[in-house]
Amino acid sequence: MKFLSTLFHLFVLGGLGFIFYDSFASLFLSWIYDSNYQHGFFVLVVSCVLIIYTLRKDLFSLFLLKKNIEEGLSQVSLWKKSLPFWFIGFVLVGIGAFYGSQYLILVSFLFLIRAWGVFILGRQGSVLSFPLFYLFLAFPIPGLSYCTIYLQRWIAEFSSFIMWKFGFFVVNEGNHLHLLNNISFEIVPECTGIHSFLTLISVIVLIIYFLKTENWKKFFLIILSFPVAMLSNFLRILTLLFLAIGFGEEVALGFWKYLGGVFFYLVALSTLLCVLYFMKIPLKGAFLRNVSE
Repeated sequence: MKFLSTLFHLFVLGGLGFIFYDSFASLFLSWIYDSNYQHGFFVLVVSCVLIIYTLRKDLFSLFLLKKNIEEGLSQVSLWKKSLPFWFIGFVLVGIGAFYGSQYLILVSFLFLIRAWGVFILGRQGSVLSFPLFYLFLAFPIPGLSYCTIYLQRWIAEFSSFIMWKFGFFVVNEGNHLHLLNNISFEIVPECTGIHSFLTLISVIVLIIYFLKTENWKKFFLIILSFPVAMLSNFLRILTLLFLAIGFGEEVALGFWKYLGGVFFYLVALSTLLCVLYFMKIPLKGAFLRNVSE
């Protein structure tokens, strides 16, 4: 039985790897080449570290892991506990394959791994819930490319409106901004703030995991991260325009194009941390309490 159980688990993992190989390849390519999802490697590393840390912290889970790998194939109770996750996972695989949705296929993988976690850890498999589903934040969102088109135009229009209010001559053509002295800017997809938002929410969700507070406060922080990220990105665009007018296009598109992105991202993160402070959520204390449990 020990040999059969071990062989079964190897077969499950190997089968999942075979089924999801193309989806994983597409996911990794999006992390490399799509600027909106370059935070994916950060999310993956954090997820793996949390899984390893959680299992090492919970010695009872490690005991169950060894015991169920060796004997779990014969335990009907483990099959019953894992059945809902297997069912949801395979249903999502079928729907994703039918409609050609890589997003649903990737989500189904999380449910199937969660099912496997329940099977080998029993009720203790719940310790893997957050580390696994944290990977949601690194999956390419369907239809996001269409949203960026509208965001590009809105940012260009609103930027030109603000510049006019400050007395600067700006011509807006679609997602292009034309200033005096033949200075032109194009609001490209990287300027929409989507990458900043996705990266910011990945950090905020990780911080929230270590908080001991009401759920409404956690959801409030998650929702607040979107307008904060968009506003900080818009301010970055405005500073680029002002620098181009005052010091030239080379200065604006040189060091400040990248330094400004980092600066305003830190401003957005600091803003959310200040909200944590004013909501009287002790971040450090909450973290220590979570780790000590």
